[in-house]
Amino acid sequence: MLAQAVEQPIFSVEKLTPAHGSFMEAAGIVGASSAAIAMKSGSGEILGVLFAARKPTATYAAFTEQELGDLRHVASLISVSLEQRVMNENILWRLVHLVEMRDPSETGAHVKRVSATAVEIFDGWVQRRGMRAEDCQFLRNTLRVAARAHDVGKNGISDLILKKPAKLTQEEYDTMKHHTVLGAAHFPGSASHDEAAREVAMHHHERWDGCGYPGAASIENMSGDTQRLLNMKLPSTGIAGDDIPLFARMVAIADVFDALSSHRAYKEAWVPERVEQEMRNESGKAFDPELIDIFFERLDRIRAARARYPEQIATPRS
Repeated sequence: MLAQAVEQPIFSVEKLTPAHGSFMEAAGIVGASSAAIAMKSGSGEILGVLFAARKPTATYAAFTEQELGDLRHVASLISVSLEQRVMNENILWRLVHLVEMRDPSETGAHVKRVSATAVEIFDGWVQRRGMRAEDCQFLRNTLRVAARAHDVGKNGISDLILKKPAKLTQEEYDTMKHHTVLGAAHFPGSASHDEAAREVAMHHHERWDGCGYPGAASIENMSGDTQRLLNMKLPSTGIAGDDIPLFARMVAIADVFDALSSHRAYKEAWVPERVEQEMRNESGKAFDPELIDIFFERLDRIRAARARYPEQIATPRS
């Protein structure tokens, strides 16, 4: 039935039967009257199908023309919203690709590994709460994209700092901290994926104990003003505990794990045992204790996910 809806402006059935698809029986709507309307973009691309059905016990027959007209209107409103979301996601992915192109041998693989690790932690968090994975697919995908964009603010940081083959000075480190507010400013929208990307970009360097950064920095009316963002004074303390957005807490663990496990121009990768000990030591200090427990429960899966995105090893310089 849904396939027929794609081929026609609207497809209605007075009485559903199992022949219309296994979904009808599983949903308990065999015998119901129904209608399906394809939702399309302005260019005619299929975005989805709006399906409506009456309760099988209802006394009404097929949908009336007035009701079908109302459904068309609803489908049109949903289509506009879906198309806007697709456009926004395309813009977000372009930003992600920009930061990956800036340093493909390091940043590109790094953000992919961080995203894969954060999603594994999310899956464990969902499982602990007895939630169905299929019910959380939208949130999972939102996190996946937001985690890939966590370092997008580095586009505003000078290569002299970003690619320095040695430890940063305090002044350089203070400048590097601003990649958080620079990144957050890229996502001023109110849509769920914008909000998630903004929170992750802003707060993935916060610590559970409140000693991270940038804290409760305000970037209102600063979108696109790189110089103001670079010059702004960040709060002296970070935000702590559950005040840190959940997705940012997940990405914080993934980000540090990958940084410790990876080669950089200024350091060698730590051996796995040392990395794991450091992660355990920082539970309740840098990291949410529950999320660290989940991290270790799924460590084998996380290592397998990381292996999908190998890095080009950078040789440390003296």
